[in-house]
Amino acid sequence: MLNKLTARWNVCSSRLLMGLSLSVLLVSGCATYGSYDSYQSGRYVYADVLDYEPIEGNVRVNNPKVVCYEEYSDRRPSAAAPIFGAIIGGLIGSAIDGGYDRSAGTVIGAVAGGAIAHDIDRSQSRRGTQVRERCDEYDDYHYEQGVAGYKVTYQYGSKIGELQTDYVPDDVIRVPYELVSGAHY
Repeated sequence: MLNKLTARWNVCSSRLLMGLSLSVLLVSGCATYGSYDSYQSGRYVYADVLDYEPIEGNVRVNNPKVVCYEEYSDRRPSAAAPIFGAIIGGLIGSAIDGGYDRSAGTVIGAVAGGAIAHDIDRSQSRRGTQVRERCDEYDDYHYEQGVAGYKVTYQYGSKIGELQTDYVPDDVIRVPYELVSGAHY
């Protein structure tokens, strides 16, 4: 009887301990949610933006350029044309030669087809040079006067401070915790 009670107590106590642990984790998570973010080297808080003003300065601006040019290349005769001409000529010669020895017609047709195809390919390659337009794109950076960033005035609790951003802030801005706590790590 004592063993049954002990076993029940162990089961109940372990469930109770798991439930309490889970509750503590949930409560601690809810307590810290929204108050700060953890990010790489430290914590951040969200502060209300009171005001911001642009900071004028030199700004790096990219003006991409496209340069096009013509590329010339000579068309050279192809080795494939005589080969295909010989094959087609050989088939035609074999079909035309109806005698006992078809190889003579095949050979004559192959030689004639290869020669004709070679001459046609050479005459077309002499007709000119191929011209292709090529375009290259590159970045052209320069500096000009403009908005280099924004000076933001924020409030976190009773603390009012300033920081600089490179974007226009919303109503709330993320601020390093060290700036609003006065602590230095």
